[in-house]
Amino acid sequence: MVKGVVEVHSCYCIELGEPRPIPCACRKIVSIARANELVKLGGAEWVIGYDRPKPYHDGGKICLTGRMNQTPRAATIDDVHIERAYVDGYQEEKSRIEEYGKLNYDELAYLFVNVSAADFRKQEDADWGIPVLQFTENNRTLGGINREER
Repeated sequence: MVKGVVEVHSCYCIELGEPRPIPCACRKIVSIARANELVKLGGAEWVIGYDRPKPYHDGGKICLTGRMNQTPRAATIDDVHIERAYVDGYQEEKSRIEEYGKLNYDELAYLFVNVSAADFRKQEDADWGIPVLQFTENNRTLGGINREER
């Protein structure tokens, strides 16, 4: 390693205690001043060496922190899929959009319950005037306003 520079690793997560992969493909280097700044700001940690009888501070390497695996993107329909399906005419994209719509419909249908009109009206009359969201510490009228009028 050249004196005055520090090797920057992003190939593993030091916070999770992962070992550094061998061979490592990291080739980025920064000055010692920049490395100290990164460590001070919490963006990196000094690599601790364990290849000697006692662990030691390896002044020539830092590992970037906060680079844990990101949450994967959810499967959804993007504008690119719509363009491919309806502008370019790809049947596979059309079927993907239709399948996604069916899944969406099924999930939304699961959230609703069929109720007869009479049962709905009976419950609506019982709940008339009661706020949907009740806040506990306020000075509003308890039970709703003009509840008896209906």
